[in-house]
Amino acid sequence: MANNTTAPYRSLIGIPLGDIAGVGPEIVAMALAQPALYEVVRPLVIGEVVALRRALDIVGLNALDIRVITDPAEGRYRPGSIDLIHLANIDARR
Repeated sequence: MANNTTAPYRSLIGIPLGDIAGVGPEIVAMALAQPALYEVVRPLVIGEVVALRRALDIVGLNALDIRVITDPAEGRYRPGSIDLIHLANIDARR
């Protein structure tokens, strides 16, 4: 794929983190570790920051940076960084 990360327009896609007790967070983490994804879309995760941090640790990807944002316009959408809208509706520490 061509490197379009500086292209003026890549579709913004919302990715729900999924059930924090299931494999959804780990699958999302592994998908967002793929730089090729950022060449074609701007991925925005929607979910719990604690659950995503735990998933990154489980799959050995804790080098990825999580950027908590409140508006999609704040996202950087670059490889190595995960943009996330934190819902704060579940106590994921339990």
